Amino acid sequence: FFSRPKAQHVSTPTMKLLFIATLISFAQSLQVIRVKNIPKQQTKPTPLPSPVDFFSTEQWRPIEKDLNSAPVFAVVTPDGLPFQYSSQKTPHFYCDADDALDVLAKIQSKTNVKGFNVVPFPLGEAFELYSNNKATIVPSQKAMIEAGGSTDINPVGQQVPLFGCLDITETTVDGRQRVPLFMSLVDARKAIKKAAKRSSGVELEDLEMTCLSLSGVVEHMTTYPNASGFSFVPPASSREYVSAYYHET
Repeated sequence: FFSRPKAQHVSTPTMKLLFIATLISFAQSLQVIRVKNIPKQQTKPTPLPSPVDFFSTEQWRPIEKDLNSAPVFAVVTPDGLPFQYSSQKTPHFYCDADDALDVLAKIQSKTNVKGFNVVPFPLGEAFELYSNNKATIVPSQKAMIEAGGSTDINPVGQQVPLFGCLDITETTVDGRQRVPLFMSLVDARKAIKKAAKRSSGVELEDLEMTCLSLSGVVEHMTTYPNASGFSFVPPASSREYVSAYYHET
């Protein structure tokens, strides 16, 4: 029915403070600023290293930290290992907690084994596994449709879409200015509307919605390490799940 991947146990205790801090950062006020469009950055690009070399460099560490501000979700076995069906080449990490919960419900309906659970996992660590073909990051089907995909699109194997406005920044808990990118189009629209209301002289029509891919954003952060940074915001339902998960544990 399923096989266990060769992966480390999901480490939840060290993530608790990270996600608590992240949840607090979402409460920070969004302000409108003017930032340059990504393709027009004037900083000198840095050559892209190979994936194997890159993830062992100091250049990856700040990018990983920014990515780790958002969780993805894995269904784990009673042993604490990411679950995967025998037909899957790699374990799946879901961008939306609801999708992982749906998989969990299907597993529970087909097996009497108890102890399966859905746990948060740092996006940065999942992205490293994904880049080395050791994991699959699965966007929600809703996000794929919001990004222009067909209603019957299979999200497995697709690029993760991120929504946001490059003219908006948020102040993170460590005082840095970051452009927030949302995994949910609905959340991105709410943030843009909120920022427009709180910024004098700015009309909602002036703020353009942009859809980027997760891989493209990471490549940009690698190529232009001194350019404006990003924060990554999971869907509201996922943030609620993280809060409840750590409250219970």
